[in-house]
Amino acid sequence: MEHNNFLEAFKEEHKIIFNNLLSLKDAVERKDTEDAENLVRFLDEIMGPHFRVEEEALYPMLAEYFGEDSVEHLLEEHTMATEAMNEFKHNIGNKQYMVERGEDTLKKLQGFFLHVTSCDGLSIIIEKFSDRQKKNLDAHLTKVRDEAIPLTVWKQGI
Repeated sequence: MEHNNFLEAFKEEHKIIFNNLLSLKDAVERKDTEDAENLVRFLDEIMGPHFRVEEEALYPMLAEYFGEDSVEHLLEEHTMATEAMNEFKHNIGNKQYMVERGEDTLKKLQGFFLHVTSCDGLSIIIEKFSDRQKKNLDAHLTKVRDEAIPLTVWKQGI
């Protein structure tokens, strides 16, 4: 794997996640439980490996540039996203939940949008990483994709 694959995958996954979050927002606004449920399932599957590579490999490298407090903030955003995904996974297919909690769901999605768009800006720093760091990111990306653990499974108990 060439050591620019992580960066390409990182950017592409952010686009995919963002576009599917927009579709989820639309499904929630339409109260389309079937569409919302399918989107949550897809997002859970793609966000698992994506969050893992960020938390296990990328974020420790970013601490050198941003400091531990900023990395901790990124991890807190992941925790909030994981909690929301767990809630969505177990409830979004229920029409009553969608009617009663639709506005709350839309607010939670706003947090996702902010994280995804700001996280994509990390690409500027990743481009400056050493070849060794890039190779480590590539290797970790391959590992987590091969394992393909959904977010809500990997982060059980959050």
